[in-house]
Amino acid sequence: MVDKPLVGEGDRRKMKRAILHTLLVVVILAVGALIMVHLISTKPHPERRRPPAALPLVRTFRVKLTCHQAVVKGEGTVRAERIVGLVPQVAGKVIYVSPALVEGGEFEKGEVLLRIDPTDYRLALVMARAEVAEAQSQLELLQEQARSAREEWIASGQRGEPPPLLVKAPQLEAARARLKAAQARLKKAELDLDRTVIKAPFSGRVESETVEVGQYVTPGQVLAVLYSREAVEIPVFLPLEELQWIEVPGVNSVNEIGSRAVVKVRVAGKEFHWPGEVVRAGGKVDEKTRLIPVVVKVNGAFGKRPPLMPGMFAQVEIFGRELKDVAVIPRTALRDGQQVWVLDEGNRLHFRPVEVMRFEGTLAIVREGLGNGDRIVLTPLKTVTEGMRVKEAR
Repeated sequence: MVDKPLVGEGDRRKMKRAILHTLLVVVILAVGALIMVHLISTKPHPERRRPPAALPLVRTFRVKLTCHQAVVKGEGTVRAERIVGLVPQVAGKVIYVSPALVEGGEFEKGEVLLRIDPTDYRLALVMARAEVAEAQSQLELLQEQARSAREEWIASGQRGEPPPLLVKAPQLEAARARLKAAQARLKKAELDLDRTVIKAPFSGRVESETVEVGQYVTPGQVLAVLYSREAVEIPVFLPLEELQWIEVPGVNSVNEIGSRAVVKVRVAGKEFHWPGEVVRAGGKVDEKTRLIPVVVKVNGAFGKRPPLMPGMFAQVEIFGRELKDVAVIPRTALRDGQQVWVLDEGNRLHFRPVEVMRFEGTLAIVREGLGNGDRIVLTPLKTVTEGMRVKEAR
């Protein structure tokens, strides 16, 4: 029987070394786990704090008390100050029409616009002169006969005044009357001849015309419509309350000229301005709208190109009273119509009532309630309380 060989000494050593390594690893892991548990259990806990609430960011407007001229705005359609129809006073055939007598044509005062055939009127003038000469001759003849009759009466020794029939008194009166009538017909013949030439009554433009050479015209027939280039008017319809801010002659002013104005018209994409002035108000207040037409006059409307022509739609600004020590603020700064939000030195918001005089477009004119340097809030806020803190935008 053969005996198995025993484990060698070297193998036993290797086994012991492996066991020691395993134990060492287990011990290290256990110690590390204990240290970790200790660190976790002894870790300091941070103090929980609530973040500060964000303040509302607002835009502000700094108030400055100043003098402000009230501006009343309106609009209206331009119309000619003077417009007339070109009407003949005598009948006849038209023999000449001025090249300016067309729609849109321009002419000067005294320029010949139309001629009517004068032949008949020249003949009538010759006849009228002959009638005057004949009547004058007849009167002189009767006067000579009356003088001879008076001398014969005196030479015969008769006393007193001779009888009227003897000295041709009735015949003389009739002759004088015939002479006056002939002279009147002569004057009319001269006027009729002059009226065959129709001249422009003023410098202007032609709005419309309906006449041609060769046309027979009659007295009273409208041959053209003319308007003056000297000035135009714009009736601006305003509420009666607006009259307190401007001067209107005949309404709230004794002056002939009222407040100055600026008339604006857009032509071909550009805006053109003309200076004007309030000259009067219309004849009555409109019964439906309760607005009154305030008439603004513009002189020299055709002095530049493009001209301010009748029919154009114009924006009008009328400059009125000077308002002293007022605050001009954006209209959006008003809350509930008569209140603003004002910031104090600590940026705390306060409600402040104000007195508004008038509104001008996007602006509000404040008479009471604001002082120099006040900061008013422009930004709308959903929730607002008295004294709340805000942050001013820079």
